Amino acid sequence: SHAGDTSCTVTVYEYCGGGIYINGDDPVLSDLIIEDNILPDYEQTVIGDFTQYWLYSYGGGICAVDSNLSMDAVEVVSNYADQGGGIWAEGGATLTYEHGILMENEAGDGGGANLSDSSSMSVSNTNIGCNTADTDGGGIFVQDSGTSVDLTNVSMYKDVSAAGTTHGAAIYANASTTVSAINTISYTSMSAYG
Repeated sequence: SHAGDTSCTVTVYEYCGGGIYINGDDPVLSDLIIEDNILPDYEQTVIGDFTQYWLYSYGGGICAVDSNLSMDAVEVVSNYADQGGGIWAEGGATLTYEHGILMENEAGDGGGANLSDSSSMSVSNTNIGCNTADTDGGGIFVQDSGTSVDLTNVSMYKDVSAAGTTHGAAIYANASTTVSAINTISYTSMSAYG
């Protein structure tokens, strides 16, 4: 209640996985193209004093929640969500991504991929390029404590974190996260901070 006797209504809409949504499963995806999936922008609407609407979107291409997802030769291209334009992982999800293309995706945070809530992603022999974030992590955003990303033989190029007080055109890793990069190239990425 609000002020003791007036109801306050809060409505929340959440979209996750414009192309593929996985929750609590262990699929293997191979030889796929996940392209042109567009989820709504973040929105907050307040009507009067007691009514609010919130809208969130995660994983324009792929949303993986509490899952073990293996991907081989999967192209995640030109997708959009507010968080994780190409890929969103949460709930301790574990992703393995090989021989892929993660390209031209857009988001508020994590243009290519956004890892949250103790999730991890192992990426090898993959191109990550031309992804854009409005704020942090043009290529990859590793955001929560216990979250990690391992890169081996990865090419990251022309990822963009928009100008201003934004961070990590290629990768932005928050405190208490882990990033490992072996034989990985990052070049021509643009950000206010490296």
